Amino acid sequence: MWLAAILVVRGIGLSATMMPAMAAAYAKLERPAVPRATAALNVIQRVGGSVGTAVLAVVLEHQIKDAFGGHGGGAHGLAVAIPPGARAVLAGPLSHAFATTFWWALGATLLALLPAAVLAWTERFGSGATGRGPGESGSARPRPDAAAPPELIDV
Repeated sequence: MWLAAILVVRGIGLSATMMPAMAAAYAKLERPAVPRATAALNVIQRVGGSVGTAVLAVVLEHQIKDAFGGHGGGAHGLAVAIPPGARAVLAGPLSHAFATTFWWALGATLLALLPAAVLAWTERFGSGATGRGPGESGSARPRPDAAAPPELIDV
């Protein structure tokens, strides 16, 4: 039950932060740089997801091996059919191995909060590096909140 609740909160947090982070990143780019940034971002997301999955799989494998004295996993290990009587004995160590892996995932999520906080801070208070105000991308596109020049106003 706790695991499901934590995963729901984590999912909501990820979904609530991804879009603003992407919008903030793209807002600082000139229009010609957007296609290259999109391609680079897609590669980074896919490689990061693959590396993260691989790291968590290795953590889980090591936890299972530690739980069963170095004999877990593989075609000759726990991948064979488990008799019903042995399932109760194996459930505790396996649940501990999965719980440890989820703690690693939670730690990685908390570590990701640091750059997210820096991004939020710089977007809120401005970094001063670009000389532009919040929401100004420097492109030739007019801002939606900019007032029309006086000569274009029909009186």
